[in-house]
Amino acid sequence: MEQILLMRGMLELKEHNTIEELKKEIRKTKDGRYLLRVQCILLRKEGMKPGEIEELLISRNTYSKWIKRYNEKGLEGLKTKKPSGRKKKMG
Repeated sequence: MEQILLMRGMLELKEHNTIEELKKEIRKTKDGRYLLRVQCILLRKEGMKPGEIEELLISRNTYSKWIKRYNEKGLEGLKTKKPSGRKKKMG
């Protein structure tokens, strides 16, 4: 199932990872942004409603964006991307 499913206005998660795999990923990561994204996916898999996640952690747009990225690429889609382009010079 390649496309993102919409059911009753909610984005449904694809089955990339189990709850245990997500918990393991949370324990080992040191990237705070990635941690928050994985926690969002974990809470949804554990049954928390999108509105509750949005109230607790993030905006509706951010929630939708993260779910789409997870559905497309699994955990890789949630990892923090390094900025492209030239690095800023100091001084």
